[in-house]
Order: sequence, then C-alpha cells, then structure tokens
Amino acid sequence: MGRGDSILTVAFYRPSETDPPFNRFVAGVSGGVCHVEVALAADRGSKVAPDDVTGHTQKMDAYCVYYGEAITKTTKAYSREEYGFRSYPVTAEKHDNIVAYFDDAQKRNVEFSQYAMAATFLKGLPLWSTPQGTCCSILSTEMLQIAGIVDQSINARRVTPSGLEKILKKLNTSNTETPSNVFHATSNRLQQIRAI
Repeated sequence: MGRGDSILTVAFYRPSETDPPFNRFVAGVSGGVCHVEVALAADRGSKVAPDDVTGHTQKMDAYCVYYGEAITKTTKAYSREEYGFRSYPVTAEKHDNIVAYFDDAQKRNVEFSQYAMAATFLKGLPLWSTPQGTCCSILSTEMLQIAGIVDQSINARRVTPSGLEKILKKLNTSNTETPSNVFHATSNRLQQIRAI
C-alpha cells in the first residue's frame, strides 16, 4: 500500500435473540444479515483492520443509514460480537472518492426508504418510485463500487445485506488481485440496541 492508502472495512451485522424484532425479521428474509455498513479509519492513512480476537480498538468512521433516518457518518469502535468484517486496501484517491460521494449524498439529504429496502428483496417492485431513497445495503454497495471492489454492472438497488456478503465472498474466491481478509470481533461489550 502506498502512502496515504488505508483500509476499507465492510461490517455485517447478524442480530442476536435480544435484538429488536425488525432486525430479526430482516435477517430472516435476507439470509442472516440485517445490516451492513462501510467504515474507513478515522485516522487517515491507518492500515488497521478489525482483529479476529479483540475486535476493534481503533475508532472508525462508519458510513451508514438506519431505519427511519437520514444517512450519517458515525465514529465508533465495533465492539459488538454480532459484527463480522471484510477488509480491503484502498488507495488515497479511492478513499477521497468514497468520502466525496457520501458527503454529496448527505447534502442531498438522502434518507432511509422502506420501499427501497423492500425492492432489494422483492425484485418485482419497480425502482423508479424512490430514486433518492436508500437502505444500508444500497448505500454500502454503491460505496464499494466507487472503491472499485464491487463491479459497476451490479444493480445496487437489488442487493440485500446478505446478498452483499455473498458478492464479496464470491469476489474473494474468484479474484486474487483484490486482497481481503475476513475478521470476526468477539468482544461482548454491548452498545445501545436500535433497529438497524
């Protein structure tokens, strides 16, 4: 990795039995994952990825959207054991492009859309109804496309959280040019539970 390059982390959330019913419902429909988000190291140029034993000790800037909210950037350390991770190196240019994309979407006040989320599961729903609406898997897929990790030919508006995980697993087995590591945080510190 060159100077200024960093690590992009994709965080997949599998709800526990104590999660809100909505999270468990989405996971049941999606294939186990109810939420996904993209994170970049808060310290620019950091090459630290989640550790498979201790989880994150470093704060990361998580780019996400939650049910009923506008997209947001949140600085956090992933410490819930329900998170699993995939991490990829990104160049400084791609890092900047991802941040610029998110900043532009935030200026346009892009919000969570129930319809957009439903359309990722129900392929028969037309996509023209919510051109501005998004959900966690759409936002994450679009950011991964900007990073050059997910192919541009994939329609982000048809990707579920578990679907994105499958895309990345397939990418890892078929593309040796894109190095990736899979990590699982095992720390048991629980943060505030919310419907995501």
